[in-house]
Amino acid sequence: MLAGTGCQPASDEVTVTEKPPREFRGEIESGLVGTWKTKDAGSETTYVLAGDGRYTLSGTVSFQGKTMDNNSAGEWRVDGEEFLIKDAQGNVVPYALKRDGPDRMDLTLTGSMKARSTWVRQ
Repeated sequence: MLAGTGCQPASDEVTVTEKPPREFRGEIESGLVGTWKTKDAGSETTYVLAGDGRYTLSGTVSFQGKTMDNNSAGEWRVDGEEFLIKDAQGNVVPYALKRDGPDRMDLTLTGSMKARSTWVRQ
């Protein structure tokens, strides 16, 4: 008799496959180039979207009474109705993009979190 875990025959093993990384593609849309800000309860963040496809993100986030800096840099693109960022480590994060005129946009994470933020041109 086998006791414990991990002693199952190989035919019963389950293989977990990782989701492939998101491809970074799309266009640099000149209409989004500029400085954008969002304010939520306890946080304020600024995106600077450059015409060469680079971005900087800077801001503060408050959580459970503590304030943390939130800074990153990388590249940005628009692919259809998605806004993509690629950070310095090569991680690609897709957001659903909804424009509300030339000076306002909503970005919603497309993963399980579905966090939405409204950005206003400065």
